[in-house]
Amino acid sequence: MGMASVVAIMAASQAQEGQSTTDAFRDVVVVKGTKKAGGEDLQDTPVAVSAFGEEQIDALFVRDIQSLSFSMPNVQLEDIGTIPGTANFSIRGVAVNSSIPSIDPAVALVYDGVPLAINTGVIFDTFDLESVEVLRGPQGTLFGRNATAGAVVMQTSAPTDEFVFKGKASIETGLLYRGNAVVSGPVVEGKLSAKLGILYEDDEGYFENDAPILGLIGADALRRDQLGDRTTVVIRPAVRWTPSEDLELTLKYEHGDIEGSPNPGQNRGLNGENFEVSINDFGSFDSKWTQITNTINWDVAFGDGTITNITGYRDYESTSLGDIDSSPVTVFHSYALVEHEQFSNELRYSGRLNDRVDLTAGIFYMEQDLLYIEDREIPSAPIPFIGGGEQDVTTYGIFAQADIMVTDKVTFILGGRYSDEDKEGSIERIFSSNDCTRTSCSNYDVNLEAGLSKFTPRVGVRYQPNEDLQVYASYTEGVRAGGFNFRNTSPVAPFTPFSEETAKSMELGVKAQLFENRLRVNSALFSTELSDLQREVNRADPTAGVVQEIRNTADATVEGFETEFVATLTDNLVLTGMMGLISGDYDKVLFDISGDGVVDEKDLRLDLPRLASQTYGLGAIYEQPLSNGSSLVLRANYNHRSNVKYTDNNLGVLPEVDIVDASISYQPAGGAWKVSVYGKNLLDEITYGNDTQLPPNFPGGPASALPGTGATFSPINKGKIIGAEIQFTY
Repeated sequence: MGMASVVAIMAASQAQEGQSTTDAFRDVVVVKGTKKAGGEDLQDTPVAVSAFGEEQIDALFVRDIQSLSFSMPNVQLEDIGTIPGTANFSIRGVAVNSSIPSIDPAVALVYDGVPLAINTGVIFDTFDLESVEVLRGPQGTLFGRNATAGAVVMQTSAPTDEFVFKGKASIETGLLYRGNAVVSGPVVEGKLSAKLGILYEDDEGYFENDAPILGLIGADALRRDQLGDRTTVVIRPAVRWTPSEDLELTLKYEHGDIEGSPNPGQNRGLNGENFEVSINDFGSFDSKWTQITNTINWDVAFGDGTITNITGYRDYESTSLGDIDSSPVTVFHSYALVEHEQFSNELRYSGRLNDRVDLTAGIFYMEQDLLYIEDREIPSAPIPFIGGGEQDVTTYGIFAQADIMVTDKVTFILGGRYSDEDKEGSIERIFSSNDCTRTSCSNYDVNLEAGLSKFTPRVGVRYQPNEDLQVYASYTEGVRAGGFNFRNTSPVAPFTPFSEETAKSMELGVKAQLFENRLRVNSALFSTELSDLQREVNRADPTAGVVQEIRNTADATVEGFETEFVATLTDNLVLTGMMGLISGDYDKVLFDISGDGVVDEKDLRLDLPRLASQTYGLGAIYEQPLSNGSSLVLRANYNHRSNVKYTDNNLGVLPEVDIVDASISYQPAGGAWKVSVYGKNLLDEITYGNDTQLPPNFPGGPASALPGTGATFSPINKGKIIGAEIQFTY
């Protein structure tokens, strides 16, 4: 759970520094997602946010952002497609279920201050991460391209002024071997420091293929027991230059390379709900990316503030081949190419204009190019299925937020952002014979334009009667730009661009530290009105396998409650907990989401997809100092998420799950070494990334597919994991 992570690590880091768990828990948690100079105390932020520091991430043995999916109320961080690393995050029931990269994410992903423009290839390994912050609710003021659901803000570590070495090695059932190291320190004392981080991970594959495949010999024959195998290499060098006390420049570089298999798929019409996988094509996956970020911080006398400039460049390319039907015969396989390049720059100021006014203001620019090609292998189809699209996007933004203290206890918050985005797209239908190859298309069916030009405000008030209590109320708007569908497989569906989606949200929250900071509780009530929901509507199709139309489908209202707490029961024992309750209904339906050919009451009565009505959990961390100066830390967490309707027609469902994690860590005197044994998903619960329907009795498909209902393709996540890790810090 979000807060559980906070505590868990505190226990480990305390042993290292000779502090108690309580002292560690009382340390200030600094949030940088609000873009205040120097960050802002978590308890002072007038917004619902869960924050994870480096120690928290280590203590939970988190390997990627998806690992936090069950840790926070009303949050889902799923890897949803056959292309690994495809983020389709949902916060407070707002998301779009799509792996098509031309659709803007509902949740903004911000990495080292740079917004990531597409949802493909962005579920990061958490090695060398300094912090992860999850802000819930529309983010229409401070973040680069706006968002209707929330934001996930990730920050890697910066070079240090003192020599630091951190190394880890671990092994998990699967088998998975992992090693990473970070070395950092001064190059020129007081002026220049540098860092180098390296990760190597060899995942031999967790799943076994139950389908016999004839003709395989040698290494290929062995792979039947290694579905999901993957090798990952990431390198992260960085330098920090401080030419004066007022000026700091940090240049970060990252290159990553992943090769192996796609996410294993399961045909639930054939296999049922279990861990069985039966395919006749192992598939392939190859992903490479390079990111460069340059951050300049200049402390200025004006308002005792800071001028920050963040320049970011990212280049990403992936190819994948997946067995979509997930059956022992070739029914529906698919190849995909994604090439994306983006450049952005943000210039902002944050400071205090006088004793009563804090101001954060800036300008933002981004340009990006995207190419997507898809080739469907469907032997029963009479024609080839290959096509895709290209798009160029230019984004401008100007934003400001002022916190105005009208009294010592009452602060008004006024903010807004004007966003302008232009998209130009060229699309080739994935249905007919054309000139497309697996690398490009030269004669597109249609050229289209889309985008937005919109102002999104934020208004709020904060009441702080004392330093341990805050009550706040806010109204916020967010927007997602319109765009194009690069996966047009219907011969009759129009190419018409879909329009922008808007969210208007009210939030009432309280943040309290009670009993001399032995209990911390953060809670919020919220209501969000969603207009022109952007949805990918999936329809089973006997020729194309699946037809995916992107439409503005409906208006809806989502309401809910969420709370997180951390309680220090003794100097050695800490409890953590969270709960989220949420409900949503359609107010108006604009498109036939049920798939019965008409828009009527049946559509209105459907459940909103990706909305889990209940999320809750409880955790405990116990630290026992030993007589020889060493320490023992035990941790256990239980998290629950109710079932989730995945597709708009409600035929696709993600099951209810109960996740239990636990660990035990031993740290000898001196704190340089730590040895841990941990377990994740100890109840061996089955969880899926998505659930997409295939047509009933799909031609050439398995005869055992359920008649009349078809099969469902679901990338399946790993079950129970047992691991051991050794960590060395100098």
